[in-house]
Amino acid sequence: MILDNFFLDDWVAVFRISLALLKKFKDDLMVSMDIAFVAQFFHSLKEKIETIDIHELLNDSLQFGLTIGGLKTLEHLYFITQAQERLAPDFKLDDAQETHFVQSFKEYAKKTEVAIKRDIESLKKKILTVDNDLKKQSIITSNNKKDFESV
Repeated sequence: MILDNFFLDDWVAVFRISLALLKKFKDDLMVSMDIAFVAQFFHSLKEKIETIDIHELLNDSLQFGLTIGGLKTLEHLYFITQAQERLAPDFKLDDAQETHFVQSFKEYAKKTEVAIKRDIESLKKKILTVDNDLKKQSIITSNNKKDFESV
């Protein structure tokens, strides 16, 4: 069933189900903020997941209302926040951290540029289709007007 959701909603389904799992186990996770505890918890999660009703989990996951657009927005906000933090006058990075951030930001910009170009091409195709449909409709209307006037 989880794979069905993945095929229907792509990665949005994975994020929704992950959030539902985190919500379900939030009391267990909040016991300790120690990274070793959290790592051990996730390591033992497989046994805990087998006791969960899958229908309940999927139903719980739907309450998050994530969309692909929402995930892209979150990604954009993340990179904007990261850039703002790094532009702050009191923010210091060593060379390796700075190089990593710049590389990550370049990859993000490339990926975003490709997606924007793809969206623009898709919109161009839709506009051409609508334009052609309007031209056809105009011809049909003109022919109908001529037929009406001749009667």
